[in-house]
Amino acid sequence: MRYFIIKYLQRANGQYDEVSEIAKKLRLSHRQSAGVILDFKNLQVLQAYVNGVSAPRDWDIMMQTYMPHYRQQFKMLLNHNHGPDPQETAVAP
Repeated sequence: MRYFIIKYLQRANGQYDEVSEIAKKLRLSHRQSAGVILDFKNLQVLQAYVNGVSAPRDWDIMMQTYMPHYRQQFKMLLNHNHGPDPQETAVAP
């Protein structure tokens, strides 16, 4: 698993639903429909649009924004692509 994809879907009442997906490969349909695409292998923001408005394509800003909501998924993707965090695997003496 490499990519974290977020889509924003507008309801009939004008509110938005946020739908996330983890993918091994990036498809054309992801590029066309996703608002945010994060590449956890290269630690890059490939696409960043929120409600049709361009957002900063800065990795640190995206992590600060989405980490509180997707902490478990992000940790899994980071472990999968870069190995476990040394601080989490360290054993106290």
